Amino acid sequence: MLPAPLSYQDVRDYLRGATAPPPDAHINSSLEYHQDRLQYLTSVIDSAANSEAGKGRLLARWGLRSRAKKKALSVEELRESQGDSKAAIMALHSLLSPIQRLPPEILTEVFIHCLPRAQFVEPNGTDAPLLLMQVCTGWWRICVSSPQLWSSLDIFPKNPKPAECDEDVLISNRALLLNVWIPRSGDLPLSLSMGDNLSTAAIRFALGNCAPRLQHLKFVALTKTCASLLPDKTYPLLDSFELYTPKGLTDALINDLSRAMMRAPILRQFIWESDLHRFRPSHVELHWSNLTYLRLNATITLEQCLTILSMATKATHLDFQDILVFSRAIPHNPLEIALPELSSFVICSRYDVSEVFDRITLPRLKELNLTLRSWPHSSIMGFSRRSRFPLQHLNIFFPHVTEPDIIECLETVQNTLTELTIQGEGQTTVTDILLDRLTYTGAQDVFCPKLETMALYRCISCSPGRFARMAESRLRFPGTLEPSRPRVEPLKVIQVYNSEVELSWLKPLRSLGLTLMVYSEDDCSMIVDIGPEAADEA
Repeated sequence: MLPAPLSYQDVRDYLRGATAPPPDAHINSSLEYHQDRLQYLTSVIDSAANSEAGKGRLLARWGLRSRAKKKALSVEELRESQGDSKAAIMALHSLLSPIQRLPPEILTEVFIHCLPRAQFVEPNGTDAPLLLMQVCTGWWRICVSSPQLWSSLDIFPKNPKPAECDEDVLISNRALLLNVWIPRSGDLPLSLSMGDNLSTAAIRFALGNCAPRLQHLKFVALTKTCASLLPDKTYPLLDSFELYTPKGLTDALINDLSRAMMRAPILRQFIWESDLHRFRPSHVELHWSNLTYLRLNATITLEQCLTILSMATKATHLDFQDILVFSRAIPHNPLEIALPELSSFVICSRYDVSEVFDRITLPRLKELNLTLRSWPHSSIMGFSRRSRFPLQHLNIFFPHVTEPDIIECLETVQNTLTELTIQGEGQTTVTDILLDRLTYTGAQDVFCPKLETMALYRCISCSPGRFARMAESRLRFPGTLEPSRPRVEPLKVIQVYNSEVELSWLKPLRSLGLTLMVYSEDDCSMIVDIGPEAADEA
């Protein structure tokens, strides 16, 4: 005897994991039953030509007579039955879907690829893994039992809380989320982004219990009295640590941070962003010799900078945002510091940091960013000639430097340079002299033949239209002069302020393929003009 057709509720129970899955034969027979039933219901509802007697017999066949009154159902009741059959057909098709046949381990791999691409996963009902858990009980069980889906968490809010939300309730909810999310990650290495928007107990739970598993940590301390790492714990897997302290840290917490960092033996990336650091050095210790990436937006002394440079022999990126010089106690003839792997170097200071350039040799440097109020030209030139690096990106901000000094710097890297940025404070750094050398004439070698991007802000003083003529020469005639001469790459991008007097001559060059990006001088992060549509309007 054939089993009764599956109803919509039967299928829902299976999809929810409440009952065992039916055989395929039962699913197919039920699907056929509901399809025939739906076809008949549609014909009965749409056709008024059927006789009442014949209709009654057919309705009885499909179980569509009212049991209470022993008579045919009304049209409204028939339409309700029609909707039940449609829902049952859709649910039965879901049972036959190929994804329902996948083993749990394959589904887990699929779910992993559904996770957001961010390093730290922000809990969101419209993203995996929380979204996947809402599909059915079977998927919910697979998600909960798959630690890979829970090994990353971003619990620090990106947007300010709504005014109607109670802060105590939010703190409690975040703690509950931590208590649910982290245990589901099992014993896998953990990526965690959090901050002092949690209770002290929740912070100690996350940092204390998870210390052996922390691999990537990002911590935002909005107050200067919140510990970012517990100094009495060991962090054997910690690979990267980002610390954001808008109000700085107390000396005691900086000492605790150093103690914790010394207990992270394989740390390779360290970022410290601190807005409140001017004139007050922050001395933090860690295993500098293991670092490959370092960004310190916190004040350090020149001596600390040189110590880090001498030890960070594996570094590929070093960024010192504020170097403080107290005295000139550095030896006059110090030993040189060679960093063979360093490809990006950023150094910012209001003081003379010539000792840094006198000591370092960076043979693989490709990107150099300098924000220097005091320009140690002879030291920089010695550093450049000694290193002989294949520099591609040179970005200079607020330098008190002359045009001959800039030209001398460019001469040492002109065969490899692809990007040049100069941001001045109104003083003249670029005139017709440099622009003439950069102009493609075809009669002689052009200066910096590989240059593709130029960003010049408040530093140009040239003849009217001279900057634009230089740019046009590198747009109209790119190519190779002779086999013995280097190829001249076309200029692709120019960036200027909206107050630049050369702007009216530059805009027509968009028709030749130039990308002209115009920034607001009042808000340097705001682009006010870009793209060919802006050129057409002009």
